[in-house]
Amino acid sequence: MNLTLDHPLLQVVGQARTAGALSAAIDVNAPDLAPLAAMGGTDLRGQAKLRTDLSMPQGAAGPAQLALDGTLAITGGLQQAVDLVGPDGRLSLRAHMTQDTATGATSATRHVTIQSLTFDGRKVHLTDDGTLVLGPGAPVVDDHATLSLPDLAAASTAVHGHAALELHASGPTDDLAADLHLDSVVGTPSVADGPLTLKVSAAHLPSRPQATLIASGILDRAPFDAALGVVQDADGARHLSIDRLSWNSLSGNGALVLPAGKVVPLGTLDLKIARLADFSRLAGQTLSGTLTAAVRTQEATPQTPAVVSIDLHGALGAPQARIRSLALTGHVSDPTGTPNLDLALKTDGLAVGTMAAGRASVTTRGTLAALAVQASADMTQLAGAPGNLRTDLTLDLPGHTVAIRTLSALAKGESIRLLAPATIAFGGQMGVDHLRATLGPVNVPPASIDIAGTVKPTLALTAHIGNLTPAIGKPFAPDLDAVGTIALNAQLAGTLAQPKGKADLVATGLRMRTGNAASIPPANIRATADLAGTSATVDARVDAGPKVGL
Repeated sequence: MNLTLDHPLLQVVGQARTAGALSAAIDVNAPDLAPLAAMGGTDLRGQAKLRTDLSMPQGAAGPAQLALDGTLAITGGLQQAVDLVGPDGRLSLRAHMTQDTATGATSATRHVTIQSLTFDGRKVHLTDDGTLVLGPGAPVVDDHATLSLPDLAAASTAVHGHAALELHASGPTDDLAADLHLDSVVGTPSVADGPLTLKVSAAHLPSRPQATLIASGILDRAPFDAALGVVQDADGARHLSIDRLSWNSLSGNGALVLPAGKVVPLGTLDLKIARLADFSRLAGQTLSGTLTAAVRTQEATPQTPAVVSIDLHGALGAPQARIRSLALTGHVSDPTGTPNLDLALKTDGLAVGTMAAGRASVTTRGTLAALAVQASADMTQLAGAPGNLRTDLTLDLPGHTVAIRTLSALAKGESIRLLAPATIAFGGQMGVDHLRATLGPVNVPPASIDIAGTVKPTLALTAHIGNLTPAIGKPFAPDLDAVGTIALNAQLAGTLAQPKGKADLVATGLRMRTGNAASIPPANIRATADLAGTSATVDARVDAGPKVGL
């Protein structure tokens, strides 16, 4: 029997003998990988060829044989594939299968042997050999695989060096044992090459995993040592132990237990970094400061929920930001049910870009449906001038509302102050009930803001802004020397896409006090806009003395 398939993307030629012992030979050619790769959303160019030879004896006279040989040329597209595989990738597989029928055909056991599986590319080499026994019970494997990457930069330009991985797995697939060994020399453009070794030993996979992980070597010219253990007991609880974690000034340890059916582990976790500067070359930027963190979890009882306690202290210096001191303390009760927070964040000497703060603090107390938040900050520099913030509010995250009891802020000489409590809705429904505030430079009569109503899904909003003067713009335009007042009123309906209603603007006595425009008489402006969904009618009048009228 002959088989031929001729397509611009794929050509297949095969011959098979079906009389007596079965045999087949199939050649597959993909002359252009780009269209095939595009189907999977990948940019890949090149060619592939594959030759498969299969023979199966009649009955159980001998083993079934499989031979596969192929070439893979990656000439463009995904750079990692080009660098790893290159134009001369080669694949080879030799395998056979025998059948043991000593106990009868209904309980025949098949033995699959991978004599050799290899793939060799420009900078990647893979080998595998092993056996698979398919019988009445769970399949039993005994497999040995290696992966070699002689140039890690081919996989990622962020690292360089080389790595060799060896994996051995054996046993039934429902009670598997595996050993993994990684030998490598790894560095980055800013970190010197150093040897790193990883050993993982696991047993009783996947039902009751027990595993140990040991990593050691030299990282950025300093010894690195870590040892972790994972065990799942008969009750399904998973135990994680950090026995050792040491590198430069980094140290850590912990013991956590995750009971079956739970999502919050119980136990302790401690981490300390005495010098963040140790991480400068790893991070690719200059760092300074310290960090200590401790997490404690307390198991729930019939009377009390589980509690997670947090205690974090430190200081940070980086090119983008600086914090002279940082403290996050408190606890979260019932974190997987109805979380109840009692957390406090305090910072001193915070500097981000051109902003510099003396002290800042945020406290949160309550559930997510009634989370009381108090925040304050005193900034020595905010947009070139001192600034501050004080607010007291309650968040209802499930209900998508925030009730602001008090709010005052100062930025670049502009002061905003909430005159009465207001509730703001966000999310699918947006609106405010009822915002009354003042805005203006210090020691200048402020503008008044009064807004109430909804913005979406329907627009039903009334807004009034009164006593708006040019003084509001002076902190941002120091040369501006003008007087006058502006008032805005709006009553809106419809939707944001098709607003309806009316908006009025009244400006009185607008004039410049300096410059060439100072000779122009004060201007009075009255404008009205009638909104009708997709259209608007605007009526405006401008008067500036007896000789100017529009």
